[in-house]
Amino acid sequence: MIVRSIRPEEFEEALDLLDAAFEHTPRAYFNRYFFGDPWFKPEYTRVVEEDGRLVSLVQIVRREVRVGCSTLVMGGIANVGTIPAYRGRGFSSAAMKSSVEVMAADGMHFGMLWTGINLFYERLGWATVRLTASTAKLKRRLPRFSAPYHVRAYRDDDAPAVLAIYDEFNSRRSLTTVRTLDYWRGFATSPESQSYTIWAAETGGQLAAYLAGRRYGESYGTGEMCCSRGHEDALRALAREAWAAAARAGAKKLAYVLPEEDSIRAAVSEVAVPARPWTYTNMMLRVIDLRLMFERMLPELERRSSLLERAGRVAIGTEFGELPLEVAPGRVTLPDVPADWRVELSQPQLFSLVFGLGEPADILPSGPAADLLSSIFPRQPAVYYEIDTF
Repeated sequence: MIVRSIRPEEFEEALDLLDAAFEHTPRAYFNRYFFGDPWFKPEYTRVVEEDGRLVSLVQIVRREVRVGCSTLVMGGIANVGTIPAYRGRGFSSAAMKSSVEVMAADGMHFGMLWTGINLFYERLGWATVRLTASTAKLKRRLPRFSAPYHVRAYRDDDAPAVLAIYDEFNSRRSLTTVRTLDYWRGFATSPESQSYTIWAAETGGQLAAYLAGRRYGESYGTGEMCCSRGHEDALRALAREAWAAAARAGAKKLAYVLPEEDSIRAAVSEVAVPARPWTYTNMMLRVIDLRLMFERMLPELERRSSLLERAGRVAIGTEFGELPLEVAPGRVTLPDVPADWRVELSQPQLFSLVFGLGEPADILPSGPAADLLSSIFPRQPAVYYEIDTF
């Protein structure tokens, strides 16, 4: 077994491998990973060579995600696949371990993957981080609604305006991906990607909001909706368009993973009865470099600490080592000095704290360390949008 980077002349062979490994996914779907991702590097595709051929591979997609005003570099794990005849021989595990080494060497802070076989990845150091989704029953009829918005299908020349709206709506929203025009066109909304329908709402010739949706089993999935400031009613207009699309598709429910925002709740309430939240466990995360991750977050942590009235040093213990954190009003550092308190966190607890996925009181053991950390890690309206999955 040889584990190495892919060579450019092997791209077609790799596409054949993925086509064989994922028999229910069209071969063309995988093109964007090689030809549409602006951050693609050959070393991000780890291949396993056996018997003179490629038999298994794992791909890394490099992304930046927000934590307030800071960003973290994430290595996303995609397309973990082995040719059927070579399965059960540890090839995927070897490629996964090699991927973590590449992410560490490249200075990435953490890894993310999406899966339904969590136990396999847990053995390799990955941890399930629970997220909340919602399902709401669609209304049979909608009341009259009047707003100065024209809703139409998204066009490619809308891309710059859509990205500007996205950035404004999510400027400090934890877990959201930093997008560029090349990424949006070449990967997120490429023809080979998941089949989203995107609608745009405009007024006075200017784009004010957009919504992305698609049929998802027996439900209609709303994967993303964002608006410019002052145009919250545009989301209600777009939600009505999604309601009509759901009716045409025969869907009875609306499924979504969206930020906890008043404008989002109002849009959903426009077309559906009160939502039923549920927990899903498809996202797994892994620390790659604990200290680098926190160093990158320091600007945001210092911003949050500006209103503190107390100070202290906390040691955060994890399976990847211990991190010292000194917190004072307007200042957060990582000193190599003894701590006043120590708190032990599992990976799910650590990531839930970092991204604000829950109330600190539900994540941290009670005590003075929890009181201090709660001030700089409050709950956030975090979301990882479905369009950015890989």
